Amino acid sequence: MLTSRNLVSSLGAAFALLCSVSACGGGGGSGVGGTGGGPPIVPPAPLSASGNLQIAGAPVGNGFVVYSCGCSAQAGSVGTDSGGNFLIPASAAATPSAPNPTYTLGPDRNYLIVGSHSPSAGSGTEAWTMDFVAQHSANNLSLNATNSGNTSDAYTAAGTLYIYYFTQRNGAGDLAYEQWNFNQVLAWVNTLKSPSATAAEKNLITDITAAQQSNRSLFPKPPTWNTTQPNPNAIIAADLRAVQTQVPADPALPTPCPTSGCTGAPGP
Repeated sequence: MLTSRNLVSSLGAAFALLCSVSACGGGGGSGVGGTGGGPPIVPPAPLSASGNLQIAGAPVGNGFVVYSCGCSAQAGSVGTDSGGNFLIPASAAATPSAPNPTYTLGPDRNYLIVGSHSPSAGSGTEAWTMDFVAQHSANNLSLNATNSGNTSDAYTAAGTLYIYYFTQRNGAGDLAYEQWNFNQVLAWVNTLKSPSATAAEKNLITDITAAQQSNRSLFPKPPTWNTTQPNPNAIIAADLRAVQTQVPADPALPTPCPTSGCTGAPGP
């Protein structure tokens, strides 16, 4: 889904490239301390995301991480260190490895992040969270905004699972998780932590915690990058449907953005 901010970012990048080889920087010089008449052009830092993955309060040490914007049938894959910390670089190995062996981050997109102790998806439980990866990493956002370490928990899992379960891909070029306003998802996750959480929402949190403590997968359905993944969690799937259809509806519950784009979404 091409949003206005993505268009602006693309035009800006094209202009910066044009400037770097023409009048903006003096094409024949380094651009630093030269006679071009303007400040040097500093390219943006490579895209990245980082955080800490935990399951029932314990770090996913030396674990396995998959991440996806939902844009295709592939995901990126990295690992965690002994403390459960992960770093997603601009490019990493893709899973599956075809058709593209490398998975590359795109700017201003929502990324689902799932970590586990086992490389065999569906064979154990996972930590779930979602990050907004901005064009400038200082503007990245996480679902645990009150925690500077971007640590996953049952609440970030609930928010991410909801987006994962109810996202509909409309075609190969659809930026699937970008259908949702990250700020709205974050606001709902904060509501889940508050006394105003509904009975259905509290039940979802309870069942997520129980599944993590008993080492059962949280995946309510197989992912696009592993369509034969076993052991979908029918309890979590039923809980998510109950949250979506609860009466009265929670006004904080996120909804997909209209085709015209998101309003009040985070910027680059």
